[in-house]
Amino acid sequence: MKNLAKSILNYYSTYNETRFRFDTRINFAWTNDDRTLDIPFFPDVAKNMLNEIQAGRRINLLIHPEEHSISLDKNAFIEELSTEAQNLFSLLPDTFAPSDQDAANALRQFNLELRKKVQAIQYNMQTQKIAELQNLHGTSYQPKTSFNPSINEQLIYDSIQREINVTTEIGLFKEAVLQTIKNGGYTLILFDLFAQLRDFDRKVGLDRVYLFAHQISNEDGSYPLYFIELTINNQFDSISLTQTQKIIYLNTPAINANKPQDVLTLPRAEEMSNALTTIRQLNGFLNTIYHGPQDFLIQDKFPRMSLPSYPEICSRIGFQIVKQDSNNLLDYSELLALSDSTVGQKFLKLIDQYINSNVPSTQKEIEQQYRDKYAPRDVWNIVDDNPFPLNKSQKKILLAAQNEKNKIIVVEGPPGTGKSHTISALVYMASGMGRSVLITSHKKQALDVIEGYLTDKFRRLNQTGKPAIIRMDKANEGIANPPAQTLANPALNGAANRVQKTDIDVIEQRIQATLDRIIEQNQAYWQQLNLAVSAKSLISDYLALESNLQLPVCDRLIENFTEQDVSDLLIFFKKLQSIDFPISYQHLRDYFQKRDSYEYYRKALEHLNSQTTTGTEIVINVDITSLHTISQSVKELALSVKGSFKVFQDELEQIKLRWGDRFLPRADELEQLTASIDAIEKHSGLLSGKDSKKKREEEEQILEQDHPEFYEHVFKSKKIKDTKKYLADIVNKLDQHYNGSQYTKAYLLTEHKNTNTERLKHIIQQLRQVDHAELVDLISAIAGVPKEELTLDQIVKGIDVLDSQTQSGQAMVLVQELAEMLQTEVSDIPLLNTRLKKVHAVVEDIQQNDWDRFGYLYVTYSSWLTHLGITLADVNAWKQVTTEKIENMLKLILLQKTLAAISGTSKPAQEDVQEFYHLIHQKFEYQNDQRYSDLLNYAGDIGQMQTSILTRKRLSSEQTSVMNQHLSCVIAQPSLITDFFPMEEDIFDYLIIDEASQVSIADSLSLILRAKQVIIFGDELQYGAVSAVNVAEHYASAYFKDIIRSYSKDQNFHVSEEDADRLSREVSKAKVEEDDEEISQIFLPSAGKIEWLKTFSIRTSTLAFCQAMANYSSALDVHFRSFQEIISYSSKFFYKQNSIDLIINRIRTKPIKQVLRFIRVETKTHSSSNVNLDEIEVILRELKELYEQNFQGTIGVICSFKEQQVRMDKEFRNKNYITHLKADNNLKVWFVGDVQGEERDLIFYSFVQDDKFKTADLRTIYPVVGGTADNIRKLKMQRLNVGFSRAKDTMVFVHSMPLEKYNDTTLGAALQHYQEQLENTRDNYIEDESVFDSPAEKELYNLITQTEFYQKHKDKIKLVAQFEIGKYLEEQYQRYIPKYRVDFLLTLSQGGRERSLILEYDGFEYHFDPNTPHDPQYLEYDLARQLELESYGYKFLRINKFNLLPTDPAQTKISTLNKYLEQALEE
Repeated sequence: MKNLAKSILNYYSTYNETRFRFDTRINFAWTNDDRTLDIPFFPDVAKNMLNEIQAGRRINLLIHPEEHSISLDKNAFIEELSTEAQNLFSLLPDTFAPSDQDAANALRQFNLELRKKVQAIQYNMQTQKIAELQNLHGTSYQPKTSFNPSINEQLIYDSIQREINVTTEIGLFKEAVLQTIKNGGYTLILFDLFAQLRDFDRKVGLDRVYLFAHQISNEDGSYPLYFIELTINNQFDSISLTQTQKIIYLNTPAINANKPQDVLTLPRAEEMSNALTTIRQLNGFLNTIYHGPQDFLIQDKFPRMSLPSYPEICSRIGFQIVKQDSNNLLDYSELLALSDSTVGQKFLKLIDQYINSNVPSTQKEIEQQYRDKYAPRDVWNIVDDNPFPLNKSQKKILLAAQNEKNKIIVVEGPPGTGKSHTISALVYMASGMGRSVLITSHKKQALDVIEGYLTDKFRRLNQTGKPAIIRMDKANEGIANPPAQTLANPALNGAANRVQKTDIDVIEQRIQATLDRIIEQNQAYWQQLNLAVSAKSLISDYLALESNLQLPVCDRLIENFTEQDVSDLLIFFKKLQSIDFPISYQHLRDYFQKRDSYEYYRKALEHLNSQTTTGTEIVINVDITSLHTISQSVKELALSVKGSFKVFQDELEQIKLRWGDRFLPRADELEQLTASIDAIEKHSGLLSGKDSKKKREEEEQILEQDHPEFYEHVFKSKKIKDTKKYLADIVNKLDQHYNGSQYTKAYLLTEHKNTNTERLKHIIQQLRQVDHAELVDLISAIAGVPKEELTLDQIVKGIDVLDSQTQSGQAMVLVQELAEMLQTEVSDIPLLNTRLKKVHAVVEDIQQNDWDRFGYLYVTYSSWLTHLGITLADVNAWKQVTTEKIENMLKLILLQKTLAAISGTSKPAQEDVQEFYHLIHQKFEYQNDQRYSDLLNYAGDIGQMQTSILTRKRLSSEQTSVMNQHLSCVIAQPSLITDFFPMEEDIFDYLIIDEASQVSIADSLSLILRAKQVIIFGDELQYGAVSAVNVAEHYASAYFKDIIRSYSKDQNFHVSEEDADRLSREVSKAKVEEDDEEISQIFLPSAGKIEWLKTFSIRTSTLAFCQAMANYSSALDVHFRSFQEIISYSSKFFYKQNSIDLIINRIRTKPIKQVLRFIRVETKTHSSSNVNLDEIEVILRELKELYEQNFQGTIGVICSFKEQQVRMDKEFRNKNYITHLKADNNLKVWFVGDVQGEERDLIFYSFVQDDKFKTADLRTIYPVVGGTADNIRKLKMQRLNVGFSRAKDTMVFVHSMPLEKYNDTTLGAALQHYQEQLENTRDNYIEDESVFDSPAEKELYNLITQTEFYQKHKDKIKLVAQFEIGKYLEEQYQRYIPKYRVDFLLTLSQGGRERSLILEYDGFEYHFDPNTPHDPQYLEYDLARQLELESYGYKFLRINKFNLLPTDPAQTKISTLNKYLEQALEE
């Protein structure tokens, strides 16, 4: 297929350069100004370069100063100038004297005249020399001369002037003049190639230099016949001329521009090794016209050739600076010339697979991978390892992209199906894999959307940071990520700082923890959902048990009820049914709480029984706690104080401690006494007299100051030598003197040191407290003395008496308590003992949670238990209830709870899902920042990249690699890709082309070959026609015919000239009428046929071409932009016919009259052609109302005619409210042909045509019914698809005729469709209760409207009933779906946005018909659909009669429903 591949590339190359129009400006032309440098006078240089071309070698010349130069004849110049000087000697005087002014003037005049002669001689010699050279080399062209005559003029003039200044004699002056002329150092170089090239190089700038060979001329200009790109390297002492690439270019466009009878189809470029062959082929083609010399094109000169009506051809060799417009030509030139290179071989393989029907398909493989990874119950159906939540088709696309077998992936993207979302997800996927991404589209707006999408996603985490994205744009205006910013150090340092601040280990841990929670919730969900498979049998059991038991209505639901609960409760009931005497449930439970006192009860019974037997009277009963406290306190105090202490004597508070008197000290006086004794010991040295006099005096002063009483009564006595004996004597004296003291001797001597004085104080205070008054009274009665006279000894004895007698009182208390619990007389001790043993045996094995479980059950189902005969008043009566009834009731409760769980089960918490995606996003951005910040280590490469981009030069392979390794994606229009990136195979991992249906494959092929994998997005039903290209049929058909010939040659397949002519003309029609403009067809190769070669036509879109070559194809079929009623026209009349069933996942949240509006306009004003001023006035009025109402959405206006759009824009000027709407609501006006890719919340559609003034005819815009354009593949028809798919929430049709008047075009059918939608769609807002199909629906509606949530937001809530979700699912799933009969859509409008909640009322009696087969797969599908809808902002709430039952006594059905609504809509 080598010849075919080369012919296709040549075809595309010529299209890119000329668009197959003879009048296309030819960029490669001689400009004949300072940007042109002819070298006709250096034939050796020209021959050298031509010889290199003939030899197939790369040109590489080194030019030194004056190495290649042409000079004037110096001798001739001297001889002629000498003669002229001698002739001028006549002007000189005969004699000269310094004072002779006339002689001096004569000398100066001589010098001036001689200067003129120098100028004239040089000019004449230069002119003569150039003429000789032109004649010699047979050319009329000359390079700019290097000669500067003024240098020589000034040299001679200055030299003569010096002689004049020193001359003394005329004769000597003449000799000096002639000698000066003879010896002058003249510069007579006329042409110096080195100097010329150096000057030429200064003019190159950002453009390119080419070696031009020969010339073909016409009235439009002069053009080379072939050329080679060169690089000039200007050094100090040399200039090098190096061929930039091993490619030679033929100027076929210049030759064909002259409209030869036979179009020249030689390749635009050829590899240097084939240069001679190619030039000879061009030579041969020209000789068929001019009959010139053989191989004249490889000579440096040949005779001029001209013919009538043909352009002149002449020899010419030179250098030309060409303005750099685009490298697109270079792309295809490299492909043509280097077809044996890897990139050339890649294209060869591509078409070989296509022609031989050998394109590998991975459709089945991807489907299997999807089933494996996204099994219906797998957690990856809920979350994914990509920051963008994805639906089924999007997940498959990403799986296909990860499969390296898929070299070409095609994705059809109808309007509003999430193309930008999918592309962004692909970028993050590739980034996570460390792969490079290039995103392109011929539409700047499409790239703006994607760049904005990715930038906004990044800035959700880093508001002031810079994403690792680079956007190439010609203007670099209005874009977020221009190269200058992306490659700047501040952006790179910012990324490095973010990496440093991020703890990726913590993020990884949080990801795993969140995923674990989601997995756990998902497993629980499916465990519960499994029960739904057997729902019918469960419902049958429930209804049977309910009928059998005839239980009353219960309006509550028990929570967390399990099979184990049923089992445990049955055991509990059986145990309690064994009680054979009357006892209440509460008394029984009271005994359970005191069951640990069983032995106390038994001993109390024995004690009382013995007391009764002996006749001992029970006389007292006291507070045991108080008795114990006072007993302990008294005993502790007795250790330190003698028993005669009167504790309640008031006088104690008044006695002062005075040393030497009889006293009864307070407790705090113990401290003073203790301190005094310590002082005696401390000052023992003083007392014994052993210390020095000075020291004793000091101590005496201290003692007298600190202990005056001791000093007075003790120290002033005689000196004591034996301190210890003296201390003992003091204690004895104190004991004797204070006979009867409350302090013991031991305390005074030693124990005072170990006693806690504070504790003693506390005990004395405690004995005086009111808390023990009653107890003290009893002790006083026992002692027979007033309590004021009680001594400590009497208190101790009284306590002992009380302790003995209290035991009998305690026993009586216990027995009385027991008698009350067992409902028995206190006096019947034997009966009490019997019942105690029976009750204890029953409760012994019962646990606390058994009582709690029954209590919870009774609180919730008291009516059911009472109905069965289980009351709390008498447990003995429970034995009358059969075990079967109790078990059936418990089973019914379990079924009730199970059925509520089936319908009430929800997917994993949305907050966990959102947290998971947030953390995954953080991880991805961390990885991006790591790669991005590493660019700081490539400062040199960054500088070179910035320079190349600034000067619009291609990056090297190494620079491209560095960029791709560190950036998450590159975004650029196609022309900039060819400008900045080398034409090399697989320099990008992924190439993503958006809007591919609207661009020719000829514009995209070179881009496709740059990438390992290509992902194509497009919609052939949205302006997918590229047939509008106007070409010169003769020109284009010749090139396509060359493709047919090459195929015939490669395959050895005969194609008749007639078939080749027919097919080439079909694909090369000069102009395609608008009605015939049609989207590209997909052709499959067929043996013996050539029609499929149309695949390579320039009118084949990139989308169609890639569809023919694709390894994997998919379609985005879930529509999220518009309400069903808006997109229904496109869905039904375009995409369904194209085998794409759009799933509309936006549910209408407002009345149909607010979604579709028709405004009839009465035309009063005659407008210009295709303009309707009355419709403009109506739209302006509507816009003003929207402004006054503070409308929060976006607004757009579509006009059926371009003139209407222009006039409307004009009318919009200078209106304040329009200015605000443009700024705040993104208001914009479009012609219907330009609106593709736009979307707005509200769209006005102005049709313009009226039947009064008839200033417009819609048949020029939309297809005539039954006409050739009445086909969805036609451009005219697609205007309807594009126009009617832009609105998200509201479409307003502004029309000036009755709708039936539009029926002569297909617009009429579209308007009729929308009119029927408006008339036939049921709003189902709850204004008429007849909308309900059952009382259950009405009950749910009433409950909703009574909730606090509804009342709070009443003015902002809309409630839609009976959304036919069951029918919708059945149509999509093509199998039986349970008939959801009662459904609501609740929308809450707040802050300019709407939140929607789907309430599905699962009435089991309606949904599960026993006679209808049930498909369990529905459950899995329903989950997948719910998850998908919720991932795009929709929430589900499933309600049934069970999960509305409250689980808390304080709740009601209304409060339960209110809780659900708040959780769903107020998050």
